[in-house]
Amino acid sequence: MVRAHHGSLDLDLTDAVNVVLARDYDTDAILTLDLRDFRAITPLGPHKAFRLLPDDL
Repeated sequence: MVRAHHGSLDLDLTDAVNVVLARDYDTDAILTLDLRDFRAITPLGPHKAFRLLPDDL
């Protein structure tokens, strides 16, 4: 679902799993170095955007 919705980003499985886990744990925080993809993805939960750690500390 996540990869199909954001098809233009060519997300890998790890990124898609992290988006789903963030929804399941009701968090907007993601620890990643993949800033390009996660700045473009909107969370599946109630949050408006992801906080990308460590950059958004």
